[in-house]
Amino acid sequence: MSKIITAAVEENAEKKFRNAAKAIYGDKKGAYGKALSDAMRIWADKGLKKRRAVELLREGIHMGKLKYKNREDLYDR
Repeated sequence: MSKIITAAVEENAEKKFRNAAKAIYGDKKGAYGKALSDAMRIWADKGLKKRRAVELLREGIHMGKLKYKNREDLYDR
């Protein structure tokens, strides 16, 4: 199912996107819409991954207990 979206986009960004869409999907009817749908999906997926990464950084990662008291315990010197 398709939805119609109206948005104001910078002219330069729109030109670059239209040229990229034309190069990848061709000049066929619906190619621009398909390119826009794919770009929106990719952008949303990346955003979710970044959000999860930030959550992990805030939560911290438990890596177990330290098994040494000082740096010399790590090396056989």
